[in-house]
Amino acid sequence: MKNAQTPLYEKGQFIVTPSYLRTAKVFYPIRETSGRIRKDFLFAGLAFAAVIGLALWTYYDLWYWHERVAMSVSIAIALIAGTQVSTLQIDARGFPSRMFIARAKTIRAVFHAITEAKSMTAQSQGGYGETEHGAEQGLEDI
Repeated sequence: MKNAQTPLYEKGQFIVTPSYLRTAKVFYPIRETSGRIRKDFLFAGLAFAAVIGLALWTYYDLWYWHERVAMSVSIAIALIAGTQVSTLQIDARGFPSRMFIARAKTIRAVFHAITEAKSMTAQSQGGYGETEHGAEQGLEDI
């Protein structure tokens, strides 16, 4: 098992250890932290590409060749950007909720480091707040 201060992920503005998540402005305790990956840019890129594609398809005969090329390139850029960029929403009790925009690969790596750190914290403390006595008492009530 890694030391409590050994980073699970350390790159750019994120440092994730088994005890905390550090960003450029805030420290979050791992035990209180939850994260969520959002695909806002993917949906926006798909919507943009659909609208431009529909306009290109409908009025194809009215566009000049360079306008058609520009619209096609715009569609490709929107789809590529939508798949390569994600947001990570981090919430923790008593701390400000923040959203981070970065490459999808970085966001997934930070999210997986957070879940691994939470798992390590839960294993070292005997589960998520449930002790042996509490588990036995719950069985007696049944």
